[in-house]
Amino acid sequence: MNTQNNVIAAFSEEDVERLTRISIGQLRYWDRTGFFVPSIAEENRRAVHSRIYTFRDVVCLKILNTIRNESKVPLQHLREVREKLLHLGDDLWAKITLYILDRRVVFHNPETDQKEDVVSGQGVLQIPLRIVSGDIEKAARSLR
Repeated sequence: MNTQNNVIAAFSEEDVERLTRISIGQLRYWDRTGFFVPSIAEENRRAVHSRIYTFRDVVCLKILNTIRNESKVPLQHLREVREKLLHLGDDLWAKITLYILDRRVVFHNPETDQKEDVVSGQGVLQIPLRIVSGDIEKAARSLR
């Protein structure tokens, strides 16, 4: 007997708009351009309820909207990030921890064990301030 509870949620465009604050026009544009396609979609997008979003879709869209509007990351950069990380799957926006640095997306690359710009691959200099301040504190004591 399977005791695991599976919860399936489906959301209309109107629901997604209310939950994420992304307009229906924007959702349709992202679908049409392939940037973000709903998990359940009819071939004929003109049909009623032809776009159905899962809970995972809504989470990803909320993250995208936050990155775009609060961190001011341009959509073109997000498209490039999506292309670079597409191998992670459709839910990449909710699957990994993303960081924003100067309107660019950074992630922890498990291959290099470093934080780096997703598109350029440039590493982000990480200065462990606790270690630096501890070293300075020790050096200052030795001056006395």
